[in-house]
Amino acid sequence: MKKYFALLVSVAFFMSWVGLLAFAQEGLEVQNIDWCPEIEFDLLGQHEVKKWPLYEYSLNYDDDASYSSWLVVSHVIQQWETEIASFAENSFSYEFPETWVYTVRSSVILENWCEYGVEKSIDSYTSMILYLWEGSDVLDLASWELKGDEGWDGDRYDLLVKEISTDNFSSDDKQLSHLSTFAPYFRHADSVLIDTSSQWQLFENLGKVFSINDIENKSADVYVIADITQSYFRRLLARYVTAAWIEKVYVTQDQNFWSLFTSLVLWENPQKFDFIKEYSVSLDTSNRFMFLSYMTDSLLFNGFPLWIVILVLLLPFVGLVISIARQIVWLSVFWVFTPLLFALSMFVIWVYPALLLLLTASIAVIIANRITKHLYLLYSPKISLMLILYCMFTLFGWWLHNKLALNRVDVASYADSFAVFPFVSILIVAKWVFSDSFLQFKKWWWMTLVEFVLISFLVFYMLNSDYLQNIFLGNPELILLVFILNILVWRFTGLQFLEYFRFLPLIKNYFEEE
Repeated sequence: MKKYFALLVSVAFFMSWVGLLAFAQEGLEVQNIDWCPEIEFDLLGQHEVKKWPLYEYSLNYDDDASYSSWLVVSHVIQQWETEIASFAENSFSYEFPETWVYTVRSSVILENWCEYGVEKSIDSYTSMILYLWEGSDVLDLASWELKGDEGWDGDRYDLLVKEISTDNFSSDDKQLSHLSTFAPYFRHADSVLIDTSSQWQLFENLGKVFSINDIENKSADVYVIADITQSYFRRLLARYVTAAWIEKVYVTQDQNFWSLFTSLVLWENPQKFDFIKEYSVSLDTSNRFMFLSYMTDSLLFNGFPLWIVILVLLLPFVGLVISIARQIVWLSVFWVFTPLLFALSMFVIWVYPALLLLLTASIAVIIANRITKHLYLLYSPKISLMLILYCMFTLFGWWLHNKLALNRVDVASYADSFAVFPFVSILIVAKWVFSDSFLQFKKWWWMTLVEFVLISFLVFYMLNSDYLQNIFLGNPELILLVFILNILVWRFTGLQFLEYFRFLPLIKNYFEEE
């Protein structure tokens, strides 16, 4: 009896031990299900689409090495509550067949049965209008969408009006990055409206966006809101004619914007109106007898950088203005090249970085002049000393700017390798402005410095003036007129404007004696 009782106790103990193991295992599994890693998922892809084109989507997540190989992914596309397509891979492509509001539900299941879900709405339209304009506030042009519930003949989402701001960017690179986010829209747009004064910068960045993303939309009509000459606009487009999408370009003035926009919204042909003009971008239309215009057209059609051509056309006029300021007005401009170099430096790296470099260069030149008064140096070592001090003070200035978090200088200003040329040019400017002779013999040297800065900023304004750029790019033969005016200025021998104020008492005495 004792033998059977001991056997019974052993069996009961064994069963209890197995039960405890099972319970522990079950509790462990529950714990694994309850404890799930924090992984953020997002469905990447365009959420405002046109029906029929193929769009690509992919599921993005925080890549944790311990879970990335265990993903089980499924995507379900629904129209209302009806499933119309499903995919079992991380990435998928789909053509939306109708104008509708689709729902994409993506789910992810890990090996430990942790489950995650992402839900996105996809709005499908019949056509797209892109409106690129200067400004940061939304104009709410999307309220012009054709809506079936308001009496229009059409579905709720027949038309998409997408507004894209092109202004308020500290550099062209930031504008390029902003435009790149809209690359899928440019690929399938029916019409593109451009309403900006800085057209060449915008077209240049758009050309980069199309090249990088391999965009080729030959069916898109491009409408530009501008009040410019035909020659200017043809040359503006010539630089970007290689972009396949720029084939139909039309221009109208600002007062006709709403008439143009309304006709596009109502699917009418705006080209029937007299205020819409089509522009040819063919080199055959260039007049070969106007040799400066023809050479400009030829350079642009062969891919020469537009902003270099504009600068070369503007520089003679800028030089004339500096000559007038020196010879006729009698301002201290330190020759022609000094304010021109400083203005070009501001043009390349912008105002605040250029002013910071001018400050450090001025300190370096003044200290070098003081040192060489007590320690004689030849001219070349003296210039080298200026450069050494300039580099040291510039590094200190950049460090102090970052340390104090002043946020006045954008690091992107120095991203271009051409920034090294303004860096050297500003030292040359400071050497002329703060030379020994200038500080020694000019009693009111600070007034001379103010005059130089004012002229430099005037030149900088002219180089950035869209109005002057339009004029000289549209009429390169103006350089010949500038040439004639420059000769007249340099042959000027009369009293300079400010000299009238200086010698006013003598002039009065002269007339009284007569």
